[in-house]
Amino acid sequence: MCRVLSRSVLAALALLLTAACGSAAPAKESAHEYTARQSICAALPLDVLTDPLGDPDEKPVPTSGEVENAPQGRCRASYWGKDTSPYAKSRVFVYVTYLPGPADARSRYASQLGNDPTFAVGGKVSEVKGVGQAAYRYRNTVGSGTPRPQLELIAQDGNALIEVIVHAGLQQTPDEKTLTALEDRTAVFADGALKALRA
Repeated sequence: MCRVLSRSVLAALALLLTAACGSAAPAKESAHEYTARQSICAALPLDVLTDPLGDPDEKPVPTSGEVENAPQGRCRASYWGKDTSPYAKSRVFVYVTYLPGPADARSRYASQLGNDPTFAVGGKVSEVKGVGQAAYRYRNTVGSGTPRPQLELIAQDGNALIEVIVHAGLQQTPDEKTLTALEDRTAVFADGALKALRA
């Protein structure tokens, strides 16, 4: 009887160990799911960028299309700097691409991350934490060292990719502090945009 009991205990222990090992396996990634929108302007927190870019200069322009068979919502917004601001006219372009699933979005993000250093000042892109599941930003060589720098941020969250391109217009070539402040504000905008689009 003791032997039978011992075997039963051993079998139960084996089951417990198997369950424990199973629970130690990586959990399935929790990801937000985005439904494709053709018009995204109304959902975007465009007012976030009024500081520092200035007041809206015209009504945002929504468009839509496809990129490699994936639907994409687009928005163009314009701003005009206030009297005391170093900014003149700036434009912001937002592109949100909806992929079939998170794995597709991660793959598309990784591909873009591999290509974008080619367009970045110094070949450098920087990780941005707190925006989506993964994000990075860079300063495009276009407009570098001029009063019209081009800043870009790309983020992946769930099955979506968001790309924010800021064509900043300033009265004079900006210093590092001005550029960094605009980059940080762009990250706040991108985070708010993702939250609004999945609401």
